[in-house]
Amino acid sequence: MERTTPAGHADLLAGTAVAVTRTLAVAPAELWELIAAMERIGEVSPECIGLEWTGRHHRATPGATFTARNLFRDGVTRRACGVVEEVVPQRRLSWTMVDHDGLMASRWCYDLTRGPTISTTTVHHRSEHGPGTTGLRHAALTEPHPVGRRCGELAANMAATLTKMEVATRRGSQRIEEAS
Repeated sequence: MERTTPAGHADLLAGTAVAVTRTLAVAPAELWELIAAMERIGEVSPECIGLEWTGRHHRATPGATFTARNLFRDGVTRRACGVVEEVVPQRRLSWTMVDHDGLMASRWCYDLTRGPTISTTTVHHRSEHGPGTTGLRHAALTEPHPVGRRCGELAANMAATLTKMEVATRRGSQRIEEAS
């Protein structure tokens, strides 16, 4: 089934996805603590530099709303609104970013599985563009090849985020061991 824009044109962006899978040297429970603390994303993401809870929930729980601050390659910072969709402790966290009209701009997800050893976690991090308005939609009107460029940026940023999560979690474990 072909997706269409509100104007009836073929929607070539909706459904475009980027995924990064890495096995990290961190136990699932430790990694989950950082992933579920969504307000800490600014510590590890090169693009999402902050997150504030906006509703009555102040943690990752289905229905919780938040505002994220994103820093883009052109130096511009933009705010985006989101809602947590699914939380399965130590297994899955997903959320949807929405545009000003309440349409899904993008859907994001972390899926965790135990890695090859008890102290490792395989993380599948995925983003899917939705039918809503995004910077990529605007860029598609003026740039010659924005989709490939943006997907490449997302993949690099997602990989960097996972690497920084591994480092941050391992440092946290070291501090706990040093304090014991």
